[in-house]
Amino acid sequence: MQYDEKGRTSTKRGIKYDFSLLAILLIPVGVSLGVVGYQLSTILKLPTFVD
Repeated sequence: MQYDEKGRTSTKRGIKYDFSLLAILLIPVGVSLGVVGYQLSTILKLPTFVD
């Protein structure tokens, strides 16, 4: 096992080891929902409150 300068393990793993298939499929769904929600709020001229 290899260690980096801070003592952490530095093994290179792919995205499949970090995320499950469900998570990989839900990311584009969430992005598309955000885009569609933004378009609907723009078309309907809904007020947007940003704190």
